[in-house]
Amino acid sequence: STDGASWTRQGHMPCHGAFAASPTKLVNVGSSLVGACVSVSTNGTSWTSVTPPSSTIMKGVFWSGSQFVGVGNDGLIATSADGVSWTLRTSNVTAALNGGVASGATVVVVGANGTIVTSSDGGVTWIARSSGVSSTLRHAAFNGTEFLVIGTGGTLLRSSNGEVWSRQTIAHTSDVGDILWLPGASQWVAVGEAGWVATSP
Repeated sequence: STDGASWTRQGHMPCHGAFAASPTKLVNVGSSLVGACVSVSTNGTSWTSVTPPSSTIMKGVFWSGSQFVGVGNDGLIATSADGVSWTLRTSNVTAALNGGVASGATVVVVGANGTIVTSSDGGVTWIARSSGVSSTLRHAAFNGTEFLVIGTGGTLLRSSNGEVWSRQTIAHTSDVGDILWLPGASQWVAVGEAGWVATSP
């Protein structure tokens, strides 16, 4: 789709899971019939399977601005400049990791049991941070000034540096599924269970 309204069905992604985009490439991670799966594409139509960094399945992947960061069960974090060759990193946690976001040199990854880990050297070394919650954290976003993290039970956390986090009260107690920053509207948009959508401001 070029406008988000009209869509054309294209090729089939080999991996059941998540995908991310760099300026030149799409990367698809997750699972297939044979286990852990990673595939790449330059057009969204033709996909090529590549060797996963681990037998552990990656549940999420995102583009940091300079590389892809894949995350998964058992504290899995792997990085790749091209989506083809991956390097496993030591996350220093064992929780399932679900997603993350990057801002410059700071990379934030979130997961189960309130897990947050950050890297300030491009994803090479990672430090566990205290989130103050035990809920499952699903996604993170950045608006140029601060990070927001969402999760189950209406969890919404915020931080200016990725290191110190505070909980933000929202009007929903059901699971928050995703959150995005819309630069053109200068607005956060969050979505959750039962089809609710919330914006701020």
